[in-house]
Amino acid sequence: MASTSSLVVCSPLPEIRTPVPPQHVRFVVWRDGNNMLALDLPVDLVHSVAHKPFKYLVYAAWSICGQRGELRDDQGQEVDMDKPSLSEMESYQYYSPQDVPFAQTVNHALLKQNTKVGSSTGPNYSADFAKNVKERDGACIFTGLPGPSLQAPHIAPLRLGEDFVDNIKTHEVGDLEGINDIRNGITLSSRLHPEYDLHAFAILHVPTPNNILSLVDMKESDLNHASERIRERWFPTTGQRRLQKKAYLFHWLSTRKVENEMWREGMENVAHCAQAAFLERAGRTLPHGGLLHYRYGTSLIVNFINTTVSHGWDALQKKREAGELDGEEELLGPENGLGGDEGPGGNGESMNKDEDSDEDHDEPPEHVDVDVEGPPAQISYSSAREEEALAIQSWFDSFHEVSKSLRKVEEWRNMAQT
Repeated sequence: MASTSSLVVCSPLPEIRTPVPPQHVRFVVWRDGNNMLALDLPVDLVHSVAHKPFKYLVYAAWSICGQRGELRDDQGQEVDMDKPSLSEMESYQYYSPQDVPFAQTVNHALLKQNTKVGSSTGPNYSADFAKNVKERDGACIFTGLPGPSLQAPHIAPLRLGEDFVDNIKTHEVGDLEGINDIRNGITLSSRLHPEYDLHAFAILHVPTPNNILSLVDMKESDLNHASERIRERWFPTTGQRRLQKKAYLFHWLSTRKVENEMWREGMENVAHCAQAAFLERAGRTLPHGGLLHYRYGTSLIVNFINTTVSHGWDALQKKREAGELDGEEELLGPENGLGGDEGPGGNGESMNKDEDSDEDHDEPPEHVDVDVEGPPAQISYSSAREEEALAIQSWFDSFHEVSKSLRKVEEWRNMAQT
């Protein structure tokens, strides 16, 4: 299908009644009419991750939508990606020339844990999985801790079953052989595993498949940090080594843990931006980049979603989780625009069935002013399918031509009467 970039423009964000919190930026990573997925990201967290914070924002949106796009400000203007710092309480939006359907956004329900943390039982359990992952890694990939307390959690949880690939729409993971593919596992200490399940940290794999981020774009951990010094001492005994041309980076997603890395005593105090190390470094067996990007986007949503602004997206996610969505369902459009204090859904609660908007965002507006003296109107729809958008534009083009003809006939009639 051809791109609809000629028909789609990045319009300014509508006025949002929910203010941006101090020391945060609001980032709209997906938008369809008045429905959107918005994150309130701590400025300090973004600065602690990347040398170019705006480039990181593009990665964050891509990890959620799986489609390349551009970063725009709240007025729809392109942002200078070389700017060195974010300003708090600003708003930005991710713009893609192609529409991103709701089903193409991360389904964070896929990675929710509904079993006891650390559980490895179930119909898809494989005794060889943990053994193979631990043999590849040699020890905890972030602390260097060896020993019997090591665990091998699945990146995509075991409970999703063998057909989990069919439910991940945002990134290419079709080359995985199943839920127990060694690339769906990492080795963590028994104390880090629960933190991972709770999305307290995420793993960013660079370079990304789309080359959004590279190693030179990323911040490095403090090599004088206690945990890094301890890990260096483990390496000679575990045989682990860091990768040279790519990396798996540890990112705390709690600002408390970023600002005060001595929040916990002992080796579990992992340095922010620590780089993973492995015993075996063959690319065909290392953790799958697409899964980690998907998981990273999920963790961002879990930690930083603004549920008031994002209530339309969140309501659809709940329907998706309950199995109530049948294909691409009509989106919920809040009557007052963007989840303010008035109207349905304004308090952050999902609208019930009686409050669902009947507006179809794929249809043209009922009343459109057409300037017959100027060029045909260029119509923009954030979620229109290409065929419908082209048909709509063709209709306006034809209407413009008919209007000019009628105006010409009127001029001839006036001339005849005089």
